[in-house]
Amino acid sequence: MKGLPGRAVLAAFILAFPAGRAAAKVTFTGYADLRYNADTHGRIYGSPASLADLGLSDGPFVSRGFVADAVGLFANTQLREDTDFYTDITFRNVGQTVGTLALQYAYAEYRPLPNTVLKAGKILLPFGYYNENRFYAFQRNNIFSPVFLSGILGLPIASIGVTGQQRVPLAPFTAEFSLYSVNGYGPAGTAGADKDKLRVPSEVGGLALSRSLRSTAGNQHPAVGGRVRLSEIGGAPVETGVSAYYGHWDASGLQPIFIGNTHVHAQAGRFDLLAEGLYIDVRGDQGFVDAVGDPDWRTAGFFADLAYRLADVKGKPLVAYAQTEYYRTRGRVFTALKEILKTWSGGLSFRAADGVLLKAEYLWLYYQLPYDKRAGFIGLTANTVQLSTVFTF
Repeated sequence: MKGLPGRAVLAAFILAFPAGRAAAKVTFTGYADLRYNADTHGRIYGSPASLADLGLSDGPFVSRGFVADAVGLFANTQLREDTDFYTDITFRNVGQTVGTLALQYAYAEYRPLPNTVLKAGKILLPFGYYNENRFYAFQRNNIFSPVFLSGILGLPIASIGVTGQQRVPLAPFTAEFSLYSVNGYGPAGTAGADKDKLRVPSEVGGLALSRSLRSTAGNQHPAVGGRVRLSEIGGAPVETGVSAYYGHWDASGLQPIFIGNTHVHAQAGRFDLLAEGLYIDVRGDQGFVDAVGDPDWRTAGFFADLAYRLADVKGKPLVAYAQTEYYRTRGRVFTALKEILKTWSGGLSFRAADGVLLKAEYLWLYYQLPYDKRAGFIGLTANTVQLSTVFTF
């Protein structure tokens, strides 16, 4: 019975659509992000007991080679003038076979009024700016998304549920209000031992919250959230907003998770600036207690991305950019144990044609994970140079 309330809301939303007679027409588009790892040098290090417990070994590593990071196929269908259906299927780790097949989103969009939008299905959460506007490689200059967002929080943040959005055009700006209810984040796994764990440093991929966004609710409580955004401030391409997410992540539905975000995006002349601050508050996580020594933990951090349009080459933009991020996670009880992630990156992007985007980027990464379970820590440093060609078709 856990999933019944969400399904009932979804069914009511769909039944609210007036019946239409227009024949549906499906439009397909797609993209491919092809990368060349020109040179990556890194090192894993840490206390011997911690490395052994996680099955790691101290030492350097080097990698080079080609990879199809993602190949995506989009489809949209106009069911009637005010109703559309959108879906995205993305293939990753492409070789002789596909390593990962992901349904990024699949939702119906209903527009009952000019400034009102309702969505139901697997929706992209209206959370921050990056999640809806720069997740895809063809939407951004960078090769790499902010590592914490993509590797730990999970991009795109999408879950099954409903959302409503209302835009209010005003003289000094346009205000937008969004509310949503979704299944949200659940426990790390389906086995009984994982139902009270959210982040698990002892498992491959266990540090990522994205693995707990599944097709069913983790407990009887839906997650809720919203965003308030002001755009076109003073008639300029400037926007700012605050977002919030609240839910209960464990199988019993007793332990809460809160995520807050604030963002600013501005364009001035040849400059484009995006900055986002993130705050996460989790209670009762018996998985991450192995790392920070406390089941109640908090994450605070930010990323900032600055791009400058250097020149136009035959009418096509050549852009230089730089990005940095810093995130720290520690228990609510103050100790020296803290998870730290820092990156710096910079590069060039050039739109060689309408459907071709070329990129070159350097990334430096530092990551340290405390491991209170063995009174030690794990560390990772890496430097990488990568090239990318993004095709849209």
